[in-house]
Amino acid sequence: MEKESPLYNYMPYLDENGLMRLGERLEFCYLSIDEKHPLILPKNSWLTTKYLAKPIDQLTSPLPSDRINQTPAFSVCGLDFARPLYVRNFGELQKSYIVLFTCGVTRALHLELVSDDY
Repeated sequence: MEKESPLYNYMPYLDENGLMRLGERLEFCYLSIDEKHPLILPKNSWLTTKYLAKPIDQLTSPLPSDRINQTPAFSVCGLDFARPLYVRNFGELQKSYIVLFTCGVTRALHLELVSDDY
């Protein structure tokens, strides 16, 4: 496929039946071939004349399997700390932090208050 082609960024390929399909974006997903690699229809097909859509021009990489396959919440997560807060604990100010746990699957957040003590 030529780089000047408007289909180049879709990483198309010909399947075993000679049909052009969308490339590798969902290659790590547990979906069927038809769901992972939809057909690319000809410009003059009766199916493509019904909608006026703007094609994308961004080259995309495959999504990691933990982002597209069903997994329990927070099985993949990231964490970060917010700036320090001062919490009154039995009349004393205690330096504390908020820990943000972000679920990589659902994008849910879990917040915890942690003290500065080790």
